[in-house]
Amino acid sequence: MTAATKPAAAPRGASLSRQFTLTLLPLVVLPLMIMGAAAYIRARDIVVDLVYGQLSSAARSQLNTLSEWAAAREERLQLGSQRTTLRAAARRVQLAPASEEARQAVRSELVSLASREGSVLFSDLLIVQLQDSRVLASTRPELEGQAFLALQENRLPSDTLATTP
Repeated sequence: MTAATKPAAAPRGASLSRQFTLTLLPLVVLPLMIMGAAAYIRARDIVVDLVYGQLSSAARSQLNTLSEWAAAREERLQLGSQRTTLRAAARRVQLAPASEEARQAVRSELVSLASREGSVLFSDLLIVQLQDSRVLASTRPELEGQAFLALQENRLPSDTLATTP
């Protein structure tokens, strides 16, 4: 006689614990994932704000440094343009443009104004006659006698220039 064997039923406690686990798992994991994503987004925003703040601060600092650098050079140029020897030499060149001696005197004054204690403050300095935009003297002799195109083409408006100290 063969008896029909009935499959063994799972213990009732195991089935209940499995159901309980499968029910609680989404209830625990889903909020953890949401909180993790929210924390990541918040942390990313905080880092972006900190980086933006530091870059802004660094840019402001560089702008201040650059402004101080430009102001120091403008002051040096303004004071240098008031030198009696430079003004007298420039006047001689204006009265006698063909005089190489007068041009050399102006050139040496401009070279001494362009550098200080071995550091170059200005790459080139020019003395330009405003009426005809002609370069009277320059630290680069090849520019002398040529027209200063920025003035002629009005890219550098003459009303923004200080012609006298």
